Amino acid sequence: MDRIASSTGFVNASQQAALKLATRFYLTLPGNPFIYYGDELGLKGVRYEAKNVPGYGVVYDEYRRQPFLWGDERTTSWLPSEGSNDQTDTYLIQKENDDSMYHVYQEMLAVRKENDALMYGRDFIPYKNNNYNIQGFIRTYADDKDKQAVLILHNLSDKEQVITETYQKIL
Repeated sequence: MDRIASSTGFVNASQQAALKLATRFYLTLPGNPFIYYGDELGLKGVRYEAKNVPGYGVVYDEYRRQPFLWGDERTTSWLPSEGSNDQTDTYLIQKENDDSMYHVYQEMLAVRKENDALMYGRDFIPYKNNNYNIQGFIRTYADDKDKQAVLILHNLSDKEQVITETYQKIL
């Protein structure tokens, strides 16, 4: 699979907000998330069809698995760069930047772990007021000891949205 950061809509630096939103969506949906190394940095990579890379040879899907960008001696150079990640900050840089992709993953994985409804819940109830700007859903989970319902709302617009909701008992 090509990396999500190389997908249409995420291909340039101005689309980082969209990539972060897609990550937040993904990590709040039901099921087990699959995170490929480098996704947490926004690493890009696509398949080439028998492209000859000078100093390396013929490539097919090697650029989908480019070396992880650690930012120190751990970064390997087994594959010559084709330029797709020249603007991608390394792990060491992103670790220090609270607005980085790395921190989006860190934040969302922590939120997921702290909420049983996000970790284990199978229910997916669409938010009653979904529209062009706001998309949301309710995730629920119940076992013998606990019950939890979580309302997740995602702002799809580039403007702040005001939501007024009253607490409702769902479980």
